[in-house]
This record gives sequence, structure tokens and C-alpha cells, in this order.
Amino acid sequence: MESVQQVQQVRQETRDHRREDAKRVPSRVVAWRDPLWYASWAVPLLVYLLFPNRDYTADALIYAGQIESITSLFGPPDHWLNPFAISPPYFAVLLETWHPHHILLNPFGFVLLQIVRVFGINRILGPMATANSLAGALSCGFLYLLLRQVGAERRVALTAAWLLAFSFGWWFYAIILEAYAIPLLLLLIALYLLFRHDLQQQVSLGLLVALSLLSGVAGLFHETHVFAVPVIGYLLLTRCRARPLQVLGYLVSTGIIIGSGYLVGAAASGHLGSLAAFRLWLTEYTQWGPWGKGLALSRLRDVGIGTARVFWAFPRFLVLSNEPGWSSRLLAWMLLALFGGAGLALVLLTWRRWRTQSPDQVALLRGMALLTLLYGGFALWWNPGDVEFILPLQLPFWIAVAFLLIQPAFFGERNGRATGVVAVLLLAIFTNNFAGRIYPSSRLANNHILYNAGQMVRYVQDTDLVILDTLSWDPAIRYFYRTTRVGFHGVKRLSPLATEEREERLRILREGIDTAWREGRRVFTQEYDSYYAYHEGIYRTAFGARRPAEVDVFYAPYLLCPSFRLRDTEGSFWVYQVLPKGQECPTPQER
Repeated sequence: MESVQQVQQVRQETRDHRREDAKRVPSRVVAWRDPLWYASWAVPLLVYLLFPNRDYTADALIYAGQIESITSLFGPPDHWLNPFAISPPYFAVLLETWHPHHILLNPFGFVLLQIVRVFGINRILGPMATANSLAGALSCGFLYLLLRQVGAERRVALTAAWLLAFSFGWWFYAIILEAYAIPLLLLLIALYLLFRHDLQQQVSLGLLVALSLLSGVAGLFHETHVFAVPVIGYLLLTRCRARPLQVLGYLVSTGIIIGSGYLVGAAASGHLGSLAAFRLWLTEYTQWGPWGKGLALSRLRDVGIGTARVFWAFPRFLVLSNEPGWSSRLLAWMLLALFGGAGLALVLLTWRRWRTQSPDQVALLRGMALLTLLYGGFALWWNPGDVEFILPLQLPFWIAVAFLLIQPAFFGERNGRATGVVAVLLLAIFTNNFAGRIYPSSRLANNHILYNAGQMVRYVQDTDLVILDTLSWDPAIRYFYRTTRVGFHGVKRLSPLATEEREERLRILREGIDTAWREGRRVFTQEYDSYYAYHEGIYRTAFGARRPAEVDVFYAPYLLCPSFRLRDTEGSFWVYQVLPKGQECPTPQER
């Protein structure tokens, strides 16, 4: 009998808590009256703008070059009201730059650059980083509003928003030119609108149109966000109690938006001639890179690396290495155990408190569980070591952390202590990420790729042939120095290709070397030393890193002469001049 009474007492206490929540939390949170809402996004935005990232990724430089190449075809804005004055119209060139993984990124950058050209700004790296900073900061503001809407106290919502803002992956991609911050903002706005909906009213056409536009544009900004569509559809059906036909209308309209964008992009880039060409365009990365290669034990190991990099700025030589050394594999498994254990503990704690949560909190948790399955499953298949594909999983993680602190009934008297622990965690995350990576990356002097590109441009002549193994160098040289002294990507980058295609490209590379010599030009290679054989580098000692065998085989017939040194994250290495065997090496030049 006592157990029955205890169960009834628990149920009564749960009902009392929910009644108190209904009285305490308004049906619609009024953001402009809440000073902590302003703090939730204004503080991160200020930090983002004060310390922009200047450690540009290869992708960012490629996108910037594409956008500026398009804009250079347009005449300068003629007056304030017409920033899109063109002479002549080259919209076809704009359409050709639509990338299948992020259809809207280049067009958005083009429009933004056309606007800022009114103020005399002709480069896109800064304006796009600012736009992403605004999107990343406002995302934290909408996370704050979402948590307040489902019953979180203001301090809990603020802590969760700042934990998201200063996690390394979120912070990093909010201050560079990339395609990830803006669609995540759109996703959070859609979630907020879903839980802001008054259950006493029918789902309106306006809400359905807004959700379709938000999720459709997010899916066009980056293709991974097509997984947000079923999540929003599920919450429409379960939380908002929309009719099945309304949910179907949302799904169809969103599919039309995303499908139309991809059809236009494929047609503009000439990939709509056949189904095979269209499929090849959509799955371009899987044809030559490590992406989308299925599930394997090594993929599970990479989950630890990718998850760690999302939250915490580790030294590059510890986390970015994919070398086969035993210490690298051990570190990856340790990270997987750490973050996997933390995630499991979070799930168990949240599940334990399930009955004390309000219906909105339960609905949000279920939606986040579905989001985790969809986005997480894709990231595991695509490449779990890539931070950008794990970014959306930060939302369910920090929402679950907030739910553990959302009511005093969760921890009883320990609630204040638990909040203090989370505050210490926030301070630790901010300090480590800021001091370890964000601040050093904000100084242009620490951009070793730009430094090396400048050194190479100063040393190498216009007629020389340079063989690079690092994708970042090519766009850095082309973007910052407006030169095309790079002739080929190196042997190492050809390794993932099929045998016949690789052999054909190696044959072309050899012919390029022979042609350069016949024309009296010099040939240089950077790849022979690179990460794989620092003279006194940390990679060799820590991970047993070694140069791929195909590089040795390719350069065996040649004489490699050290010419000048360049630097990298953990040391320096040589650039070699390639000569026919039997000649003497010239005296190297220290740079």
C-alpha cells in the first residue's frame, strides 16, 4: 500500500509542478522585455567581431575567389539605390558557380558583396565572416528563446546559449566564410516558431509557409539540412497537433523549394543532360575523397575525434592527424570513450527525469532525439571526423544539459551546485578555445599558409612549375597573390583515385615536368617532405608518420634538391627543386 501511495504522491507532485510551470511561464516569451535575451546573443556577437578568424580554410578561399570572380564581371554600383548595376549582364556565370552541397552560398555572397561595394569594399572574406558571426550569435539568442518558451529559467537558458556560442566548432564556423552558420540559424528560428504556437489555436497557413521557407532555404544553404524537414514535420504533427494534410503540405512545399534549387543549379552547371550526370554532380565528393564510404570500425573511432573538435580546441597535431600511429588511434578511442560516456550519462539522467517534465519539454526532447538519429547517422556514414557535419548535434546536447537544470525538482537542493558546475564548464570552454585557437587564429601573422604562399611567390618565378600536395596552398596563392604559378596537385592527392585514372594523371604530371625542362623552366615540389617527414617534426615522433610509398616511387627517377624552407603548424620543411639525375644541386636558400 505504501508503494501505491508513493506513486500517487509522485504523480500529484508532477501535476503540481506542471501547474506551477503553466503559471510561471507565459504562453509566448516577449524577447524585447528580457535583458538576458540581449546578452545571449550580443555578448557572443561582440566576441566574434573583435576576434575574426584569419586562419582561412581552403574552402573559404575557393568560395571567396568564385564570388569575387563573378562580381568582377559587374560594373561598380552607380548609386545607393541600385547596387546591382551590371555591365553587361553575366547572370549565366553566376549560375555556373552553384555548388551541389551548398546551392545558395555563392549567390548569397554575390548579393552581399554587391551591397558592400557601395561602401568601397571589394573583398568578400570580411563581409561573409560578419554575416556568419551575426547568424551564429542570433542562433544563440533563438536557443535562449526556445528554452524559455518550454519553461527554462533565464539563467539556465543563458548558460546553455553561451555554451553553444563558445563551443569550438560553433565559434570557429561563425567567424569565417563557410556555409554552416546561416542554415543553423534558420533551423533554430523554425524550432522556436513551432513551440511558440498557441495550442488553443489551429495551425495557420502563415506558420506552414514560414516553416517551409525556413527549412527549404536551410536545405539549399547546405544539403545536410534536408534532415531538418522530417524533424519539423514530426513536431508539427505531435506538438502543434497539425492535421496530416497540413503536415503533408509542409513536406511537399519544402521539397519543391529544395528540389527547384537543385534543378536550377544542375541545369546552370550543365549536369542535367542525363540522370547519370545529375547523380555524379550530387555525389561529387564521394567519387574521389574519403567521404561517404560506408560504416567501418575506423569510422567509429573518428566519432571521438570529430566530437572532441566540436566542443574543445585541441592542438592540431593531436586531433587532426589521421596517421596510422598507435598513439593517434589510442587518443581517438579515448576521446570516443570520453564523449560517448558523457552523452550516455546525459541521456540516462534526462530519461530519469522524464516524468517531471512538461509536455513541451518532452516534445522538444523527442524532436531532438529524432534530429540526433538523422544528422548523426549521416555524419557517421559521411565522415564523422569532420566537425561541420556534427555541428547540428550540439543543439540536442546543450538542450539536454539545460533540461537537467530546468526545475529545482530535478536536483533538489543540489540544483544550485549543478548550475555552478555548468558555469565552471562554460568558463573552461571559453578560456581553452579562446586562448588555444581563436585568438592565435585572429592574427594574420599566424596564418602559416598565407605566409608560405607569399614566400613561394617571392622565390618562384612566373614560368616555374610548382607541384603541391596541400589543397590550401593553391587557393591561397591564387586568391591573395592573383597568380597561377601552380601547375598540378601532387602525387599524394591522386592516391584515392581509381588505378587507371591515377596512372593517367601521373603520366600527365611526368609530361608536365619534362615539358618544363625542355622549355628551360624550373620545377619545384612541396609534397616530398610535407607532413610526412619533418626533419625534426612532432608527427614522426608522436605518430610514426611516414611518406606514402607512391610519392617515393614517383620521384625515384629524379634528383630532389632542398631549395628553401617553409613553416607549418608544428615545424618547418623544405621545398625541393626537381632535377634530372646526374646534375648537381644548387645551394639552398634559407627563407
